[in-house]
Amino acid sequence: MRVPQFWCCMNIKEYLSCLLVILPLSVLAQDWEQLGQDIYGDSVSLSVNRGDINSDGDVIALGYGRCGINSTIPNIFRVFELDINGNWSQRGQDIAFQGCGDVDISGDGTTLAIGGAKRTGNNSYDRGRVQVYKWDESQDLWEPRGQQILGKGSVDQAGNIIDLSSDGMTVAFTSRRASGGGRLRGAVSVMDYEPSSDTWRQRGYDLNGDQDYDDLQQLSLSDNGDHISLGACNYGGRLMGQVRVFSWNSHAATWSQKGQQFLNETPAEGRCESSLNADGSVLAVGAPFSDGNGADAGRIDVYSWDVSSASWERLGSENLGNGAFSRAGNIDLNSAGDVIVTSDKWASGSGTGQFSIYSIADLGEWQELGSNLFFNNNLFCCGSWIDGDGNTVLAITVPEDIFSSGIARVFSMAEPDRDNDGIPDDEDNCPSFPNTDQSDFDSDQQGDACDADDDNDSVLDDEDNCPFASNLDQKDTDSSGLGDACNDFIDEDGDEYEGEFDNCPNTFNSDQADYDSDGIGDICDLDVDGDLVDNEYDACPNTPVGELVEATGCTLEQLCPCDDSRNHGQYQSCIAHTSKQFEKADLISRIERQQIKRAAAKSDCGKKSKKSGKSGKSGKSGKSGKSKK
Repeated sequence: MRVPQFWCCMNIKEYLSCLLVILPLSVLAQDWEQLGQDIYGDSVSLSVNRGDINSDGDVIALGYGRCGINSTIPNIFRVFELDINGNWSQRGQDIAFQGCGDVDISGDGTTLAIGGAKRTGNNSYDRGRVQVYKWDESQDLWEPRGQQILGKGSVDQAGNIIDLSSDGMTVAFTSRRASGGGRLRGAVSVMDYEPSSDTWRQRGYDLNGDQDYDDLQQLSLSDNGDHISLGACNYGGRLMGQVRVFSWNSHAATWSQKGQQFLNETPAEGRCESSLNADGSVLAVGAPFSDGNGADAGRIDVYSWDVSSASWERLGSENLGNGAFSRAGNIDLNSAGDVIVTSDKWASGSGTGQFSIYSIADLGEWQELGSNLFFNNNLFCCGSWIDGDGNTVLAITVPEDIFSSGIARVFSMAEPDRDNDGIPDDEDNCPSFPNTDQSDFDSDQQGDACDADDDNDSVLDDEDNCPFASNLDQKDTDSSGLGDACNDFIDEDGDEYEGEFDNCPNTFNSDQADYDSDGIGDICDLDVDGDLVDNEYDACPNTPVGELVEATGCTLEQLCPCDDSRNHGQYQSCIAHTSKQFEKADLISRIERQQIKRAAAKSDCGKKSKKSGKSGKSGKSGKSGKSKK
């Protein structure tokens, strides 16, 4: 997240990071609502003028004080949390800190970092210091975590800008007037906390400006603390600007530049503002003094990291300031890098500031999220911070006349639906891409409309030869450009059955007949009955599934059918002979063969039907006996 520098705003360089945001309720768009009450500064000398918001948007840190005026009053820092009644209630005590510097709060809202870069009272330069605090809920106190971190040189101004990692275990800070190996190049240090010794230890070496007088004064740290963007606002001369990104190489224990640097495209653009998203894969770069839409209109460019080319590629079109002297270019990204907050100092040169939020649309272009929000009242300097989801914004303003105590307000979207697909962002698996069906092929909670790897095979869709079938090996046997795994999703034979749902994917068979239920359709099955004898050698191609067969693919019953094609003796002889062949082929045992033969002998197979009865021989008629005379 970006941490803006804006509380001094007394010279043109420091003015670069004054992000203008005051949003009177009367001008709020319908989709934005104020969250909680206004929070005012204590007095002119203790004006609220800097802050930060946690990832959930329910804890804010504020800094009170003045720099550049003759005051010896220490700056005051306070933390507020949103209570059950929807009001901002102070968490813990006031923290008094000598020197004008920055404040940042961790993602969970339990770690606080404060910087004191410049002494109050005489506007003199100072070594600078950074102190980190940890929230002790049981005592309602902020307790120091580790030692106070001091600038290395007597005029370094350490703590001018601070950024914490999400877990609060890493802190990065600028020392804008450090020599950096030359003259006033500026330096950025990254420190890690060691709980066992309760100390902060530097990670790697200082990241210095490239040239003398670079004025390295801007930074943005990724959530895990392994990526950092640096902004040098005087690179190569007044307001020339330079932004670079570095990544931590844990194997080499050093910082390595990530991708190309970003320089002014035209003279004196002041291209040194930057913001990284949570994982360091999206970078926003601001040039408040760009003349792209009029003198000092300002410009914002967003880039995403391309792994294949190892470079930053433009994400959507540039955002230009709204007319001359708008000075757009102050920025903050949400965690995903798909929502950005920006502002114009003098919208259309009218003296009216403008606050805008953009989200990346489904066609890869930035579109406004809600209406532009305007303000006037001669506001001089302010800042804004966006939460992790991109739904809540902390806004602070300090009027130009320096006779006001300043105001802090928090705004939240009512039922945010940034892609206007009718599904609230907190329920939408693609909150920036319209997808009413919420399809999620790989069930990874990221909708297909915005999932860069739909099949979750670690090969990005635009490089995957089969984006909807997991195929890490990218095998493509026929070199068609379509991975073999994709054959499961194509109806190549036109039978209306696709790939894995077609039991003969290359042969038309709309009936999907499969005699042996082996998943291979009969029309393309080399062994239809599944008896391990191929069809061309099978004398009995439709053998009942699971029956024993001999070499010709026939069962004992098929070779010796129980019918009247042979008499009973012939049937028994066939069974005896054939069963012997089965025994020799180890298909049956000797005992089983004997059982089969006995069963055949007892069967009626081959016996013709008995006649109903034998006809008797006709008897000889008896001779009539001779009568006696």
